[in-house]
Amino acid sequence: MTTLRSVLALARFRLWLFLLSSGLVSCFYVFPLVPGLLMRDFFDTLAEPAPDWDALRLPLVLLVAAAGAKLLTLIAGNAAERSLNLITNTLLRRNILEHLLRQPGAAALPASPGEAIGRLRDDVQAVGWALTWMLDPVGQ
Repeated sequence: MTTLRSVLALARFRLWLFLLSSGLVSCFYVFPLVPGLLMRDFFDTLAEPAPDWDALRLPLVLLVAAAGAKLLTLIAGNAAERSLNLITNTLLRRNILEHLLRQPGAAALPASPGEAIGRLRDDVQAVGWALTWMLDPVGQ
């Protein structure tokens, strides 16, 4: 099984959480564009010969709303990403331990117990982060 197939299988394990996390991360990367677009409308309206003062308030109100939405997206995205990471790490560790416990005693660990502990901690964590950070290069 390739790495991509195994990571996609982990994503399918809690697909709704993966999609939620991916959507929130995508929104987080889009939010820096919103203030620029709103300020462009503000200054375009201001540059008119007779600016409508009520129309000037709308971009400013939307700017404050966008900042609040960005904060909420950051909080929700962090919670979804951490939850997805915790669930996938737990699943991987459970599967590794189940496989180890099915083996005969002498053949259970192919290397030293210290290396097995390192794999259960570090390698599983790296796979979990790979899943949650899968869409980061697209947004950046």
